[in-house]
Amino acid sequence: MKIGRLRKISQLTSLTLACGSFLGITAMHLIYPFLHCYACPLATAACPIGIMQRFISLGEIPWYSLGLIALYGITLGRLFCGWACPFGLLQDLLDKITKKKVIIGKTINKKFISIKFVLLFLILFLAWETSDVLFCKICPAGTIEAAIPYHLQYKTTLTTVFIVRIVIFGLLIALIIAVTRFWCRYLCPFGAWLAIFNNSSLIQVKVEREKCNKCGLCEKICPMQIEIVKLKKSTECIKCGICVDNCPSKAIRFELLP
Repeated sequence: MKIGRLRKISQLTSLTLACGSFLGITAMHLIYPFLHCYACPLATAACPIGIMQRFISLGEIPWYSLGLIALYGITLGRLFCGWACPFGLLQDLLDKITKKKVIIGKTINKKFISIKFVLLFLILFLAWETSDVLFCKICPAGTIEAAIPYHLQYKTTLTTVFIVRIVIFGLLIALIIAVTRFWCRYLCPFGAWLAIFNNSSLIQVKVEREKCNKCGLCEKICPMQIEIVKLKKSTECIKCGICVDNCPSKAIRFELLP
């Protein structure tokens, strides 16, 4: 079975478990290894960014949360982005709308990558400075998983905050359709957290250079626009396996680090 098919099964399984409260599954003392709003009516666990904001806004150090999400990073890194994140699955589906994509130049791409790290810092800093979970009020995952469902269910008043959320969400969807995995590449704060550990996580993508014919196909099809052959490791690799499945010379494989 190809990696791509296994990944789809993994994504759908993860989505089912993430929204598993309808099956009677609840574990709110646990934290998702991806963005998923704990205000979602079907949520089974807590959002990593949301829970860190909440503790920091209360003036507490979230030791348990930090330890658990550090464990996620050390073990599998950004593999969670490619194999488990429901918002990643949404991006994969939106990516199929059109094959005509906006290609970001290499120099600009490298600069844009740093945005999510700055965003992560700002989110946590503002939680401490304002004693509020400000990012949760505009988070795109929270918009589609909680804000919209609650509005449709309870017919709530259209507030300014809700309208702003919808506008931001709409703009983001347009960007995701235009640029493959735009949110993952440039904006996801939890992706930034996992990226810190990605190069030392247990599963890595390895290129056997003696087999590589330098066709460049892997770089053309990489959803994260990584120069796979040139780089031994990358903080941005989500281990999706697209390059592994499509390499004509079978020069790319997954490697389990000792």
